[in-house]
Amino acid sequence: MTKTTKLSQSGFDHILVPVFVVVAFALIGTFLLIKSLAATPSGVQLANAVNKNASCLDDYAQGDKIPGPNTVDLWTCNKSKAQAWTLSEATNTTAGGVITNVNGLCLDVLNDSRANGTGVDAYKCNGQLNQKWYVSGTKIVNPASGRCLDDYHSLTANKNKIDIFNCNGTNAQKWTASAIAAVVSAPTSAPTSAPVTTPPPTTGKGTTTTTASSRSPYVWPFSWNSVWNIPIASTATYTAAGIKTNGSFQDSESSDYDSVNPSFPLATLENARLTNGSVGPVSVHRDPSMTAGGEWNTCSAFLGSDNSTVYQGQTTELTAGGNPYFGGTAANSWAAVTIEGAGTTGCHGGSGLSGLGGTLTLSDITQSGPITHALKVALDGEINYSDANGGYRWPATNADGGYNDPSSGNYYGGSNPNVQEGSLLALPKSISPSSFSNPMVAKLAQAMQDYGAYIVDTTATGSYNFSTVITNYNAAAPLDSAICTSSTPCGSPSSNKSIFSSQLDTLLKDLQVVTNNTASTPGGGTVGASRCAPYAPKFTDGTDAPPAVTVVNC
Repeated sequence: MTKTTKLSQSGFDHILVPVFVVVAFALIGTFLLIKSLAATPSGVQLANAVNKNASCLDDYAQGDKIPGPNTVDLWTCNKSKAQAWTLSEATNTTAGGVITNVNGLCLDVLNDSRANGTGVDAYKCNGQLNQKWYVSGTKIVNPASGRCLDDYHSLTANKNKIDIFNCNGTNAQKWTASAIAAVVSAPTSAPTSAPVTTPPPTTGKGTTTTTASSRSPYVWPFSWNSVWNIPIASTATYTAAGIKTNGSFQDSESSDYDSVNPSFPLATLENARLTNGSVGPVSVHRDPSMTAGGEWNTCSAFLGSDNSTVYQGQTTELTAGGNPYFGGTAANSWAAVTIEGAGTTGCHGGSGLSGLGGTLTLSDITQSGPITHALKVALDGEINYSDANGGYRWPATNADGGYNDPSSGNYYGGSNPNVQEGSLLALPKSISPSSFSNPMVAKLAQAMQDYGAYIVDTTATGSYNFSTVITNYNAAAPLDSAICTSSTPCGSPSSNKSIFSSQLDTLLKDLQVVTNNTASTPGGGTVGASRCAPYAPKFTDGTDAPPAVTVVNC
């Protein structure tokens, strides 16, 4: 008896698993990871739930019409070669990979359309975005459109159309994979381009490296030379920061509220700064799990319905399933940016820096690979920040209101002129990240050595003198859990904050300032300088390809 399972993947917070042909094993009520299948030639049937998994994704031309297009329809499951599909490894990432039939034709959205109801066919693989798909639970999603593979009108008749449609959780969009031990014929042609993968880049220390893989801007946003993606240069110069912190906290005032997954449902964002500079409503993708209470520093980034524009503001009010609003304690909005652009500026009021770039995400915490971008921190400005030169430096665009007023809670009373909004902090080469026994702190340390961490706000905690690493809203509790363990317990000083991790405080105190981080020498070096990590790879559409870079030990 053939075992079946739900295809497993959880949106942004994914686990990469090698897959060439897949079979999975079912557990009631549990999502399982796709497993590799050794039998060859082989493939999987993709059964649709609308007919109790009795009807499958089917190539009506039996896979024999090359180069296509072949009509893709729904047909009674029969384990024939017309229903044998192979999911590339990259379908385990939100960048998407290809799904091919026995003759190497790709599952393809007709005419590169992104509209609801557009049909699907099998066509010669060409590397275009309309041939990319990723698995999310029981859904198969086209990342270019953000829409799901769908049984048209939920009909069960043979030869019913397969289309793309807004993801809605109905049975028409639920697919189950089951193994086909052997198909009638082996592939006679292969995709014209290799499957796209998005593994975390390897360091390749001491070698001249180009990153040939690709990335989705919705998982890894902004250009390769964005301040959030540029690694520390070997020519970086460091000076002592002298950071003072009595504890690290994590709560709603230390989190960003980011929603940039194109598969999220659409909602109306009120009070957004529009692309024409005016303020008004705009259609955005809203994370259905996200809520925000309008507190200070609820800095949010929402992906627009065009799947490119990012709208940022604070303070954010949002009830689950409702329409977000930049109102609450304050109604501040920032100029829109594109998710493929530099992404420097945004809704961190203390610095004017991005609410999306540099945010520690749930994927950063749960994935086995390294964190591949700069991070963001907030320290207590009264103790640490200098008011020299307006209290900020590049790439920040401003300081906090009241930074030079001793009676203000945002007052900057620090004595080190190098520590202020926009300063790039980094772990010096003399300290090994592995010296931190807590694995999560060690992971943060590695990122801060390879990419650094920007000061983006003040915690304004006064005599408490607390610090924080900026996370996305759904990463705060997992970070707490990862840092607070039986072997590295967390303290709880009496305060209005949840305090944790002497190791994290030690890491923050170990950081130094990169003094030559400028617009012409980002990360402390010119574009030609060797770096502590590879540049970010190109986007899945082939744009934003970085130059080669020599990666060295830092």
